Amino acid sequence: MKTYRIEVTETLKRVIDIEAESTEEALSLVRKQYKSEDIVLDANDFVSYSIDLLIDLLKTKQLVQLLRENPCKLIEANIQSNNLNATHFIILENNEIIDEGIDGEKITWQIDEFINEYHSTYWVIDYLLNDINI
Repeated sequence: MKTYRIEVTETLKRVIDIEAESTEEALSLVRKQYKSEDIVLDANDFVSYSIDLLIDLLKTKQLVQLLRENPCKLIEANIQSNNLNATHFIILENNEIIDEGIDGEKITWQIDEFINEYHSTYWVIDYLLNDINI
């Protein structure tokens, strides 16, 4: 059995109306209230949550395996190769890899072509998202 690292993040948010002479004073007053626990966010301030798979650094073949284990799930990954850092949005559909760069260019790859193109590349996974297609 494998062990997976899963990150659970909750976002809480509250808007505070405060009277002050300046923006700086308003921020300072709210910071003081927050630090002294006069402002405590709770379940009523809930906005959203995310559950994400955490993976440190993958070789391209490992990325392809992750895609195979999670078909039709969008993976946001960054290339770590020769001082290059580029974000890709990648999904496996119908045994093809759809790879969209941050520049909006979309490439459809056969799996072997993708592995050959990125054979010496390492990837950092930022997100593994459910139910999103690119």
